[in-house]
Amino acid sequence: MKQKLTLAIIAAIALTAGAWTYGKSAPAPQKWEYLFQTDCSQAQANGLGAAGWELVAVDPASSHRQCIYKRPKD
Repeated sequence: MKQKLTLAIIAAIALTAGAWTYGKSAPAPQKWEYLFQTDCSQAQANGLGAAGWELVAVDPASSHRQCIYKRPKD
């Protein structure tokens, strides 16, 4: 008897949670802006980081080191 009551309570909670979130739209996806920089240095990367840019990739295969940064777009 206790097991059936416990299952009924769990089912009620799950249905209530599902109904509560139904109809709410998902938040808008984050938009990004990108910056490509050639021959980047640590000092430049630190400066861009202080300005809100995040280093996401470095292409060491190019003839000059290319760094790719991103930050949230307003």
